[in-house]
Order: sequence, then structure tokens, then C-alpha cells
Amino acid sequence: MLYSGGVLYVCHRNFLNNSLEARKGGADFVFNKFNDREILEISHDEFTELSHSIILFSDFKENKKKIIKILKFKKFPLIIFSFIKLWYILNFIKKKNYLYLLNSDCFLASASIFFNKIFFFKKKIIFHITDYSPKRFTYKIFNFLYLFFFFFSFKYSDYRTCPSLKIINYFSKYKIYFIPNSPIFRSRVKFVKNKSFNIILSLVKIDDGTNWDLLLDVSTSLKKFIPDYNLFITGIKSSPFSKNIINRFKSKNLINNVHFVDYINSKKKLDDFYDKSVIGITAYRKTIKHNYWEYGDSIKIREYANKSLVILTEGNFQNTSEVVRNHCGFLYYNKKDLLIKLLRLNKNKYLIKKMSINSRNWANQNNKLKFLDKFFKEIIIS
Repeated sequence: MLYSGGVLYVCHRNFLNNSLEARKGGADFVFNKFNDREILEISHDEFTELSHSIILFSDFKENKKKIIKILKFKKFPLIIFSFIKLWYILNFIKKKNYLYLLNSDCFLASASIFFNKIFFFKKKIIFHITDYSPKRFTYKIFNFLYLFFFFFSFKYSDYRTCPSLKIINYFSKYKIYFIPNSPIFRSRVKFVKNKSFNIILSLVKIDDGTNWDLLLDVSTSLKKFIPDYNLFITGIKSSPFSKNIINRFKSKNLINNVHFVDYINSKKKLDDFYDKSVIGITAYRKTIKHNYWEYGDSIKIREYANKSLVILTEGNFQNTSEVVRNHCGFLYYNKKDLLIKLLRLNKNKYLIKKMSINSRNWANQNNKLKFLDKFFKEIIIS
């Protein structure tokens, strides 16, 4: 069911290539529930590897995206590009006739709220809270600004949605609607009999946010015990960093075991790899850019559960506790522990089957559609 009222979604995007492909987030599912919708996408220059900055404006007619305007800029310093963003946000907000403004970023949400109030646009603000961290940035001034924008957006939004139960519990005195990072629940799963011992690590980008030293050592050791195992790794592999990582695995004679399959934008093709696999693994690593996970919720973990995979995770995200509590997989602590748990699963097919069923049940409990419908029925059309 689609809801009326009209919405403009203002968001940062990590554009993956010059075709402006980008992985969608939780707020996109909120956006897609509106019948009349437009979107202002701004390149997230901290993460994108494009040579220029992008501002992209599109609308949706009959559920099809139509690009209205593409603006390209040379990459400016952060402060200058921030003022450019503000100019375009103001212009699009004041020109468009819709009831709701949707944001999933505290800086953009703060700008939307500020313009909405001082110019009396009378639009309703929806703030989809994707992450929170008391120490988001190394530099104190950036961290101060981040917290200011976050709490300003949090306080003055009309509605709040969030995928993280840890964030919701932390701010329990406020009304926040839980909309999990889960994909839309698959009503049917393709079960492949007599699967090989296949593992998948689903990534968008091959970068330093993954613990490659751990994966390389465990992959090398695992081959001694299970010579025919397969590890499928998705993610863009054209960058200098990714090429270096791929060569490191090749140097360990893992070419027949570890398969770098590039970024997969097709849901059907990605599902094919999930259907081949029995285990989904995470190996998150904190860096200066990847330091916002304390209260975060891993989309990857919820995708694995939706595909009935046994989940092995290092524990950086809050939904690790849900994995353990629902017996969908294991938390591992180091290289040796991960190897031990992989070997245990390989020897115990019953355990794999039991945990796979548990993952499926947990995913069904977190079916995004029912949480979206609850949000819209209680708030948007009340």
C-alpha cells in the first residue's frame, strides 16, 4: 500500500561509479511507501571515489525513477561544499509542494528543519536515525558539530524512525519507531541440497573497513582442513586497494577457494550466491572512517538471516547480541576462534540446519513491511 501526502527525501549517497549506482539504505524503504515522491541525492565525498561532487534530483512516476537534474562540481573542501548543499536544499524545499521531508543524515536533517521553521514551510520532518556515536570524529570541533546537529535533528523532528534497538533504548524517553535494517522478507527461499561448504562475505566496497589480515590467515588455515571450501566476496574490485587485497589472496594459493565476484547490483544475482552458501560472515574493522558502529545495526547481518544463513560475526554491531540470543550463529573473538567455529560447523550438518532455521525465524520476526505499515498507520495517516 502506498500513502499520500508527498515526500522529498534529502540524503547523502555513496555513489559507486560514474553511472551513479548507489546502495540504498533503510530510509529508502520509508520513501518508497509514499505515492508522490521526489529525492535530492548529494554525493558523500568522504566515502565516494568519484573525481567530482554530485547533486542529483529525481522524481518517481508510476514507481519509475526519472532524473530531473544532475549537477557536477569539482571537489571542494568540506565547508565550501556544505554551503553549496544548503543552497540547493533551501531551493528544492521551498519550490516543491509536498507535506513531508525525509532525512537520514543529521546535518541534512538540521538544515531541513532550520529552513522549514524560519521560512514557515509547515512541512513534517521525518528523521531516520541510521547511527549514533558519542565519539563520531577524531577532531573535537567536528565531533561537537556532529553531536549538535544530531541532537538538534532529534529534538525538532516531527517523527523519528531507527533500525537500532540500542539507539532506541538509549533514547527511551522519546518516541522512536523501530524499522529494522532487514530486507523485505523473502516468502520463499531456494534450498539447495548437499551444499558445499560455501561462505559469503557481502560487501559494497573492498576497503580498510574489513579485517583482511584475519580473513587471509583464516582462509589459508581453513584450506588445510577443508580443501574444497569456497568463500565468495562481493564488492567493487577496481580500486588500487582492492587489487592489492586480491593479489594478497592469490599469493597464498587461494585462487580456487576465495572468489572476488565484484559488486553485485542485481538482487537476483546476489540471491544466487546466497542460495549457494551456508554461512554468512562479517569481519568489520574500526578505522577513522569506520568508527560509528557502537550503536549501529548491521544490514549485512540482517541480510544473511533473511537468506537463512548461519552467521559468524566479530561483534562490532549491536545486532550481534540478537544473533547470539536467537541462536542464528556465533560471535568469534579472534582468528583462532573463527577457524574453530568454521570447523565445528563443517563437522555438524545438524547444527547448520538448526541455526539456518533459527535465522529464518528471526528474519521473519523482523520483517520490515510490518514495521513500515505500523509506522504509516499510526503516524502518517493519523
